[in-house]
Amino acid sequence: MASSPETGTEHRRWLVVGTVLNRVLMPYLRKKIQQEMKPFYQNLLAKYGLDKQTYPTQLKTIPPTTLKLNYESINNNAARGRDTHCFDYCVKDEVLLAKLFMKPFMAHFNAFDSSFDASAALAVLCSAPPFSSAAPSAELVRSEVRNDWAHCDYASWTEVKYNTCFDRMETLVEDLRFAPAEKTELLAELQLWRKHGLEFCVGKPLDDTCLIVMHENINQVHEMLESEFKKFQATLHELSRSKHEEQTTRQDLDKMLSDFSVFATRDKSIVFDAPDRNKRFTGRQKELESLERCLPSENSDHKFRMAAICGLGGCGKTTLAAQFAWEHKPQYEGGVFWFSMEDEEKFESCVNDLALRLGLMDKSSDFTLARILTLISKQEKLWLMVLDNVDQPVLSEKMRKVLRGIWKRESNGHMLITTRRERKEICRCVDLEPNCFVEITSFSIEEAKEFLLSHFSGENAGVQEDALNELVVELGCLPLALEQAGAHIKSLGCTVNEYLKQYKLERFKLLSEHRANPSREYDSLNRLSVHTTWLLNFEYVRNSKYGKIATRFVHAAAFLDPDEIYEGLINAEMLSSDVVSENKIELPLTNNHIVEVLTKFSLFQRKSAGCIKIHRLVQQVIRGTITSKEVEKALYTTFQLLKKAAQSPRESATDKSVFSIIRHWLALKRHVEQQLRATPDDSSAEKVAALMKSGSREIVFEVSRTIKGLSQTLENRRGLLALLDVDYDKGLGRKELK
Repeated sequence: MASSPETGTEHRRWLVVGTVLNRVLMPYLRKKIQQEMKPFYQNLLAKYGLDKQTYPTQLKTIPPTTLKLNYESINNNAARGRDTHCFDYCVKDEVLLAKLFMKPFMAHFNAFDSSFDASAALAVLCSAPPFSSAAPSAELVRSEVRNDWAHCDYASWTEVKYNTCFDRMETLVEDLRFAPAEKTELLAELQLWRKHGLEFCVGKPLDDTCLIVMHENINQVHEMLESEFKKFQATLHELSRSKHEEQTTRQDLDKMLSDFSVFATRDKSIVFDAPDRNKRFTGRQKELESLERCLPSENSDHKFRMAAICGLGGCGKTTLAAQFAWEHKPQYEGGVFWFSMEDEEKFESCVNDLALRLGLMDKSSDFTLARILTLISKQEKLWLMVLDNVDQPVLSEKMRKVLRGIWKRESNGHMLITTRRERKEICRCVDLEPNCFVEITSFSIEEAKEFLLSHFSGENAGVQEDALNELVVELGCLPLALEQAGAHIKSLGCTVNEYLKQYKLERFKLLSEHRANPSREYDSLNRLSVHTTWLLNFEYVRNSKYGKIATRFVHAAAFLDPDEIYEGLINAEMLSSDVVSENKIELPLTNNHIVEVLTKFSLFQRKSAGCIKIHRLVQQVIRGTITSKEVEKALYTTFQLLKKAAQSPRESATDKSVFSIIRHWLALKRHVEQQLRATPDDSSAEKVAALMKSGSREIVFEVSRTIKGLSQTLENRRGLLALLDVDYDKGLGRKELK
């Protein structure tokens, strides 16, 4: 930038300072700001979630500073006027973050490039926390250099002012802590312009120092060009050498493309639709071996075979089916087809997606399904079809066609079903060999620990073994609960010990906060969380023939000992005492019907003849979803059921049944005590406490009366009554109990 010799000295000083500020200093400042703001933004993003902010919870200042962030400068918020509640508070990148430190008229840039001018850059340096150490010197450059230059009075640009401006810029360079090489280079340029800038402006011949600098720069450019030219020559030589190889391989490539086209046409029906393989798959070796026996890879007789995986929701049926499919992928050369049977909508989506890939879409959905099943049935190579979540009480016509249709006769394939239905219920739907049921339950304690620890990859290596043992037991070793807990612990960044303490305080809330990750797009969100995965089961119980009675027992069972519930405890007559029902209560068939409803979809499982069980997490979900009035009613119902069971004829009582009543009574007492601690001022809790106080005497009397008729030693009787916190001698005396 040159001017005539007549140009005033003050004017030339102004020109030099402006040139140095905008053409020499600013490129370094832009680069430095970008380097510092990017990690600063990532830190704030992780800590405060800047990209998802909404009114009025947006970050207003950045601790420890008290400077108010200016959201009017981003996302066109200035156009919204003063309606701050309508502002878009999402800060998507470091450029938007920088705009929060300046007024809207400065924020006309979208990157740290030439549009990011000196006023905007100095505003960031003066206010943003990463540059706090350089803020004072940046403020001096802004006020004494940039502002005086932008609103200039030529007469004020004396030699003192000129040197002060360079001093301020050099101090800023020192305070910004550039890399040593950058700092040295920039300070040298500033010194060069301070000394010779005025001479550049009037066209004065350059002195030896300037010529030396220019000569060195020219030499550097020359050396760089020579280096690039050598690289270019080497590249040309390499291209020339490889040209012959390219010509000789062209024909091979054309042949490969031709072969691939033929292969793609021939094998377009080969599908592998299994969900992604679970990297944390744990245990289940016996179950996998059972599936291999039911569905052998060597299917030399080309016979259609079927197997089913049964169990409680959340125990890992889908994961086991996916693992089996992945392990045997090489053997299923005819493809692996996966259909979600959870509901009609998801089933139709699976059918349509598969039809589109295979080019089998038809105007009618019935014809589309028929074409798919025909293609699969004609596969010469072994195939696998997985029908996932066959849990609907009534299957649609299309679902029944896939499950029971004649299309699979004489086909060379395997069908694997996952379902919550119990074994005998599956037999009503399909013809399965007795040994082709694989029932899975919760993990063993060791498997549960291994599975939970697999989420942390050494992050929780210091976890106490006792805490780990206690947590997996609290979660009932249920895979879905462990998956949620593992994901939650990793998300919160806490230890197993800390999570265990929190879980004990708010069990149901923690179970509902963090869903497991879906394995494929058809997964229902309800099945990804313990607190919602059994909603289908509860709904089925409510809608059954004796739904109100069965639901009342489900609520009562939430306060029993979960491991051994004798069917004799289910007393339909007592459960229906205040229930208005259109269905007549006919004992004992009603009791049998209720047991069938409870076990049909594995909400309860059969443990042995005349005995069922319920998972402890199912109990937690029930207790967490019912109202306080329903809790009071359930506790009262539980007490009445136990009392009725204790009054059973002595000739029908057994040691096991009496001990079972005692265990259930202790479980009920424990829940009542927890209820009282949780809501000490609740009137309903007081009613329950009064009931337990008076009712305990009745239970003790009935149990002690029954014990007299059993083959118990004196010491055993004392032990049983001691469990009830009752003196033995008083327990056998009728007068004291009246």
